[in-house]
Amino acid sequence: MKKISPTTRLAFSLSGLMVSLLLFGNLLGIFPDARSMTLRARTEMSEAIAVSFAAQATRSDVQTVQRVLDALNSRNPDITSIGVRQSSGVLLASTETHASNWKPRPDGKSTLTSVSVPLGTKIGKWGDVEVTFRPLSASRLPFLSQFSPLLVTACVGFLAFCIYMVYLRFALRALNPSKVVPKRVSEALNTLAEGLLVLDRGERIVLANTSFATAAGVDGGSLVGKKVSELPWQVREIGSEQPWTRSMADGVAETGILMDLELPEQNRTYSVNSVPITDDKGQCRGVLASFEDVTEMERKNVQMSRMLDKLRKSAKQVNRQNRELERLATRDPLTNCLNRRAFFESAEQVLRAASRYAYPVSCLMLDVDHFKSVNDNHGHAMGDEVLQRVGLTLLKGSRESDLVCRYGGEEFCVLMPHIDVEGAVQIAEQLRRTIEELEFDELTVTASFGVVDEESGATDIQGMLDQADQSLYAAKNTGRNRVLHYEQLGELDLEAVAEETHVVSEIEDDDMPPEEIAIPYRAITALLSALAFRDRATAEHSRRVADLCVLLAEDLVPRRRCYVIEMAALIHDIGKVGVPDSILLKPDKLSAEEWEVMEKHDRIGTEIIRASFASDELSSIVENHHLFYGGTNGSNAPIELEIPLGARILTIADAYDAITSDRVYRAGRSQEEAFAELRRCAGTQFDPELVELFIRKLMQRQDRVGDEVGVSKEAALSIGLQIEGLVAALDDRDLKRLDVLARKMQRVAVSAGVESVVQKTQELREKLSEEQDLIDIFCTAGELLDTCRQTQSSFFDGSEFRDAVGVSPVALAESPQK
Repeated sequence: MKKISPTTRLAFSLSGLMVSLLLFGNLLGIFPDARSMTLRARTEMSEAIAVSFAAQATRSDVQTVQRVLDALNSRNPDITSIGVRQSSGVLLASTETHASNWKPRPDGKSTLTSVSVPLGTKIGKWGDVEVTFRPLSASRLPFLSQFSPLLVTACVGFLAFCIYMVYLRFALRALNPSKVVPKRVSEALNTLAEGLLVLDRGERIVLANTSFATAAGVDGGSLVGKKVSELPWQVREIGSEQPWTRSMADGVAETGILMDLELPEQNRTYSVNSVPITDDKGQCRGVLASFEDVTEMERKNVQMSRMLDKLRKSAKQVNRQNRELERLATRDPLTNCLNRRAFFESAEQVLRAASRYAYPVSCLMLDVDHFKSVNDNHGHAMGDEVLQRVGLTLLKGSRESDLVCRYGGEEFCVLMPHIDVEGAVQIAEQLRRTIEELEFDELTVTASFGVVDEESGATDIQGMLDQADQSLYAAKNTGRNRVLHYEQLGELDLEAVAEETHVVSEIEDDDMPPEEIAIPYRAITALLSALAFRDRATAEHSRRVADLCVLLAEDLVPRRRCYVIEMAALIHDIGKVGVPDSILLKPDKLSAEEWEVMEKHDRIGTEIIRASFASDELSSIVENHHLFYGGTNGSNAPIELEIPLGARILTIADAYDAITSDRVYRAGRSQEEAFAELRRCAGTQFDPELVELFIRKLMQRQDRVGDEVGVSKEAALSIGLQIEGLVAALDDRDLKRLDVLARKMQRVAVSAGVESVVQKTQELREKLSEEQDLIDIFCTAGELLDTCRQTQSSFFDGSEFRDAVGVSPVALAESPQK
């Protein structure tokens, strides 16, 4: 059953008290009887009329009497009619309605509405004056004349109850309920940092502490009695009820509801908690609501969200640049064809799939005829243009599934799945004619082709390339600008085919037999990935050394031997995986004892290579690449040409990259200084003829990658990949993971020599260690991301490509290979 409110009970009590007083006063006779007073007044009026009339009634005629009666009736509004009746009962004279209005009592006594006054003379009574009055029921409250005074008392009591109800509602609202709260309690509530409101069942504010009143910019006393909903609140969830309303209705606590309070100077944001206040019977009597001011926190959250959105947008651009760098890392920068490593990795997958599903695979290799004379007679710029146009011709004339590779210098190869040798010969002929039709200033260009398929007996990609290479040089020795496939070699003079050779007799070691054992490129890259996990700088060094080895060896040895040397260079430092981090990652120079540990990595590497690959040539190159060309005192190790050619090549490339690369304890030296050092040690440490050939090839090569920013594509990609993880950590507000990623990025930047990234990463780590504000951390992270984007930007301005035919690198990459 719903209880009666206190206001109703108070109004009912006060009105009942008033009714009791009225009844008691009436009982004591304090209040006059209105009926008696009215009857007396009317009787006296009637007697005065009778006295006045009696003086002239006997002398006047009836008409005169009638005029007097009409005059009296019209002048007194309470009189409804007047009549003079003789003792015989006959009306002598009367007003018009008197006969119907006159209703005497049976006992002849006068009433409030009918008063009779006798008329007499000295000889006796001769008649009566009859006067009828308006009844009391003619007033605005007709029932009062019938039930007075009880009905009057009841009516007054009801009206008093209504008036008291209205009055008490306003009066109680004006009162300060907080006065009933003990002073020590209100002082304790005022010390709270959070705003606090106590609400009654009508959601009116019973108590507001100082914190809430101050934040709202009003006096706490002025809030008391107001409905809390009258304040300009905004709930964040559209259509949602205010938390105190839900607590009042459901009797449950509401926590963490974000609400905005609109104030003239500044809107405030609160985290609102509301708890129902119950009595001993469990009935909800009100709500206690607390308000935590989170305006500043919300402002920072909004700012961080905006910054994070900006970081995400920048990260998307970095992601796109990373994908492009991944593509560029697999492409030759001049021609946009696949580079050797990307070709080897993809070719192994194609050959495995062809073997598994038994479909044909063909390979063609081509060489630009007389390319050396193009460079000598027309300059290297024209030579670059020729290579670009030839590469573009191959890309446009190939399918999307074909692998088009710039194998080295002016040589290209194309691996074509699902194409047999007849189809490959037709494609080669079409490409040959297209190249022949290319227009250049002051020269024409032709190319020779060698074609082979999987039916020729090759078991791996190197075998196919060797056979295609033999076919290619047979085509060059039999007139150039033609296509030969491997099966046609039996019809030719093999001695004539062998006239043009890659081998320089003074340099080559003829005693090294050709090796047919396959060296899977996937296994090489797996070892290199393991090394990169331990020391990324060493892995990057190995990749650069491999490129230098190919540059030096491509005109000295056949394709298979060049491949073995390249693979040896990629894993020549694999033994470092067994070196402790305290030595491997030491930022200072190593001590003598530490050098002894480092020197063991050659033996560890040789053991890993011998256990992983059954290639004596690969193992021999890695095992002997530290030998001095002039020999070491007291050593029976091989000297001069006894040292394998691949080892001599690797020694020079390894030393050159070590001299020109930055170390944490010294800066890299210039190319001129490196050349001088190689020449100084030529004949003692290095093969002098190979040194001069190496220097000549480096000077001829056009460095197009990373020269302007001093960073390689691999390093820029590594930094970009770290950025992806860094943004994810920022998104999750995971500062510990952010610090770990920043430390990893710093190591990558140090090994890549990108000083701007190193400094910005160090600044970010310092702010993380000092536990600074998240806004500052986000700002620094954004600056770091911008720095990384600038590091990558030089690879996307097109400067590293010189497309003589007016095709941008992106358009070239996206062009369909048909």
